[in-house]
Amino acid sequence: MSGSYKNPFILNVHFKAFLFLFFVAVFGLIASETAQAQQRGSKEIVGATKLKNVMGHCDIGNAPLACIMIADHYGAIAKSKGQYDDRRRDYTNRACSKTPRSGDKLAMDRMSIGLACRALGEFLRNGIGGPKNMVTSTKMFQRSCDFEDMNGCAYVGESYQMGRGVAKDEKKALAVYKKSCRDAVPISCYKSVRMIFWDAIKGQNAPHNQQFALARRQSDIACNKKWSGQISSCWYRGFFMMNALGGPANPAAALKAYQFTCANSQKENGRNACYNVAKIRLDGPQNLRDKAKARTLLTAGCTADYKPSCDRLKKGL
Repeated sequence: MSGSYKNPFILNVHFKAFLFLFFVAVFGLIASETAQAQQRGSKEIVGATKLKNVMGHCDIGNAPLACIMIADHYGAIAKSKGQYDDRRRDYTNRACSKTPRSGDKLAMDRMSIGLACRALGEFLRNGIGGPKNMVTSTKMFQRSCDFEDMNGCAYVGESYQMGRGVAKDEKKALAVYKKSCRDAVPISCYKSVRMIFWDAIKGQNAPHNQQFALARRQSDIACNKKWSGQISSCWYRGFFMMNALGGPANPAAALKAYQFTCANSQKENGRNACYNVAKIRLDGPQNLRDKAKARTLLTAGCTADYKPSCDRLKKGL
């Protein structure tokens, strides 16, 4: 996947807040030992008393978050790419394999397991710390999703959409993307929007597609999050708002979305977005009109060989 999935241990905002006090207490057990190991350039930290204490929380204490912290610790002290990847994978697997404890530890353990299983899925998918295994990778993403890690659900949706580790099933993919988007995971919102949009276009029933109202809301989420697909998401947002798909036309919202894509993309969607900004500046509500800005955009588009911009200039403003 693109964008937000480079680090297997990216935590969502809710998880960060919930775990802050736990990290303060437990991370202190290994932080000083990590610094000492880095200072002396040691490749091995076996025998470190404080690290063993955290390992005890992982193994004997059955705390999945402690296992995650050990995996993250090995990543932090690695001196070269790939060093300790096998240990990171091993401790991530231990965390994913845990059963949530009861009582006041239940919620934290469920979130920790979801996070670990997503990370393990990435290790397996990319062959980090061991061989690739797409089937098992998808199973780990599914387990992550079952524990309500919505980024894990995004991976499950991608697996079904692309047929990675499971039989290709676009209906299942869309259902999982919708679930993940409800927790504002932008890539799931974006992929759901694209699937709804292109299915409607292929079926030639775009003006009457009942799912456009949902896609319109999802495009708003994806367009207003800072992530790698934000530019394309805003193009879809502008399209829905300008053409009254899934709700009434909203030229002001369309203008804002198209302006973002126009300013940040040199690709076809950027040229189209600039053209649509010019159209709103010429033909939209009076308070949005600006002929000078429209002319500048159309001239730039025509210079870049975007035919609709050239045609509009020939037609006259």
